[in-house]
Amino acid sequence: MISGLLAMLSGCSAAAKDEPVRLDAQFVDMAGAPLAQMPVRIVVGDIPGARDPGAGRTLATDGEGRVRLEVTAPVKSRRLSLDNPFAWHRTQFLEIGVELELRGQPALYWIELDAVKEGTSGLMTAYVAGAGGRFDRQLEFHSATHSWSIPGDPQGLMMSGIGADLKYHDMEGEAGSGWAVKLVVEKHEFTMR
Repeated sequence: MISGLLAMLSGCSAAAKDEPVRLDAQFVDMAGAPLAQMPVRIVVGDIPGARDPGAGRTLATDGEGRVRLEVTAPVKSRRLSLDNPFAWHRTQFLEIGVELELRGQPALYWIELDAVKEGTSGLMTAYVAGAGGRFDRQLEFHSATHSWSIPGDPQGLMMSGIGADLKYHDMEGEAGSGWAVKLVVEKHEFTMR
């Protein structure tokens, strides 16, 4: 009983169930123009090896900067505090990895989506490859300059962002029936500091 209470308070996930997921992702530049014929690797679900360099599928965006993918992926049920630390929301939780180029090297943008009654909560973080090749080194945030850097970068260059922004996210459906996910990801041109 105590472990169940602790899991609820921390927002831990219950066991994942494989569900059908239809992903429609569009990639745009900072002016909103579609990034056509751009290679992108997509990993749907926190599956074993999800952060390995060969996981998922590599696709090219179409003329509208879109990729569409239908897969079966683990969707977790969990409780999450969104706006009030005393109010917990039951969510359906899905993770999606998107590999894009970041300053001449690959980066894995890890997107976490929580579908709640009120809509979809989304968070995106960026990782670069560690010594073993897995995307397990998160970009470093420097609060004094509100900038980011690649861990261990010998040049020590600072970036004004993580290289991409989650401009739109939506996850609709229900457990047992499958999910439709729509994303719009804006790829950045960098301002170095």
